[in-house]
Amino acid sequence: VLLGSVIAWEIYARLADRVPFRDYGFDQSIAIAIASTCSACKVMGLSQDETANAIALTTASNITLGEVRFGEVSMWKGCAAANGVRNGVFSASLAKQGMTGPLNIFDGPRGFFHGISGEFELGKFGGKEEPFRIMQASMKHFAVGSVAQTALECILELRSDIDSIHKISEVEVRTFQFGVNVMADVREKWSPLNRETADHSLPYCVAIMLLFGEINDDYFSDGYLGDETVRELMKKINVVSDESATQLFPEKRVSKVLIRMDSGVEHYAELGYHKGHPSNAMSDVEVENKFREQTSGSEMTFSS
Repeated sequence: VLLGSVIAWEIYARLADRVPFRDYGFDQSIAIAIASTCSACKVMGLSQDETANAIALTTASNITLGEVRFGEVSMWKGCAAANGVRNGVFSASLAKQGMTGPLNIFDGPRGFFHGISGEFELGKFGGKEEPFRIMQASMKHFAVGSVAQTALECILELRSDIDSIHKISEVEVRTFQFGVNVMADVREKWSPLNRETADHSLPYCVAIMLLFGEINDDYFSDGYLGDETVRELMKKINVVSDESATQLFPEKRVSKVLIRMDSGVEHYAELGYHKGHPSNAMSDVEVENKFREQTSGSEMTFSS
């Protein structure tokens, strides 16, 4: 299982490095599906020929469009990547039973290179002196859109300086352009009606963090989504693309947060590496706590 995880990260990260899926109108779930296929093939002991066919089966049938993560977000946003993993395992199972796939799926005249990415090489894989990409993997501290992480940590830093939320005149969040594109792209992000849009809304997540000093699944219920205090605070939140932050992305996910009070006093915080980034890693205890929080209420049981 550990080897399978290393392989999955290696394939996914190197595909994502070479193919800007979102720029082409597609979703990262494509890379996740291919990576999961490679991982499943290794774990299930498939031969080289069987693995090639499994990858072909997955690539031919798992092209996910980028619209799943933008605008007023649907429930499928949270399922697209998981569906890719499921289909990757299914393709490996089919190939093990003898199912063949179109082996020219990448370089054929109607294949992946022609229809999606253009030609590319994956480059050098991890091993020996080359670090494995799983060691550079980033983990979200908060269970919301990844591009909001640094902004929320800035809010946590500043929150103790705010004597009353009602005295805030404006909250300005300056961040990289991709973050704006994903979590402040349409007016629905200032008035989310469902959980999927809210957890990909910078205004909503910032408002919740300012008001309550935390953010978890409880804050995406209808009671909070329709709360008048939350909605009024969102109206005071502006999200702006910052050129210097954009230049540093994706190595850093810089957010610059300025809170202006009615009195004229300003509070400022800036952060480049969120908790969970390889350069600001979460501890084992923090990872375990997040896992337990995310699985609370399920039928799973844990022992210390």
